[in-house]
Amino acid sequence: MPLPKYPILFYKPSTSLTGPFDPIPIPTPAQIDGLDYECELVAIIGKECKDLDESRALDYVLGYAVGNDISHREWQLKRGGGQWGLGKGFDGWAPFGPGIVTRELIPDPQNLEISTRVNGEVVQE
Repeated sequence: MPLPKYPILFYKPSTSLTGPFDPIPIPTPAQIDGLDYECELVAIIGKECKDLDESRALDYVLGYAVGNDISHREWQLKRGGGQWGLGKGFDGWAPFGPGIVTRELIPDPQNLEISTRVNGEVVQE
């Protein structure tokens, strides 16, 4: 996929949130080829903000967690009508945790290393 000219934004509804060790349900419409996962750094916003300068953005971060961005590429890129949320927002498809680390303990989140393991094997880093 080419690098987009503008950021692609998508939502994860609150029903997609789940714990780090919970089973990930695969609903009937998603039981076709295309299921995928990505490890992600989750930034937890701690207070309301809008129209602020980029230099102040991290002042609004409560902390960070590790998350798994479960996606269905068929629904995200082909069947979703260009709306990525349809391929990423199924119930239980946003496990994160098990904890939140405060931003004071992570001065530069760009320097963190995260990875995904499946059955003990590193599949993404």
